[in-house]
Amino acid sequence: MKSSIIASVCSLIVILSLNSCKASDPDKIVERSFPEFFKEGHRGARGLIPENTVKSMKQAIDDGANFIELDIQFSKDKKVLVAHDATINKEISLMPDGSEIPEASEFVLYQMNYEDIKKFDVGTKPNRHFPQQKNEKTSIPLFSELIDSVENYIAEKNIA
Repeated sequence: MKSSIIASVCSLIVILSLNSCKASDPDKIVERSFPEFFKEGHRGARGLIPENTVKSMKQAIDDGANFIELDIQFSKDKKVLVAHDATINKEISLMPDGSEIPEASEFVLYQMNYEDIKKFDVGTKPNRHFPQQKNEKTSIPLFSELIDSVENYIAEKNIA
């Protein structure tokens, strides 16, 4: 719960920061380079690739997204993670050995170190909400890893 609140506050700060970027002179016209239409990749291309993963974000970009939405959580060792849920989601994740997560188990991200979190498979298990999703083994990425990967991908593809 604590990390969800922090993530919400961080998202709110980013939104408020973007909305408060105004000219100091109210009579001055500010030209913006934002596209007229935002095509959002919600958690990347979560209908096609497991959500909040590097591959999902790249797929969203390939599909024309000019805005990608993601969720963040924090680990016990203060790493910023790209994850929607405050726990390892047993509906779409598997244990490090590939077995199902036991029903009574709750793996709370802010109570775990990232070295342990990254061992869980968040890509192989089919998502019943997205039957067309391509599934392959992947882990919860660090926010910095995702940002670096997406920036490099955009540069490689020469996307402005």
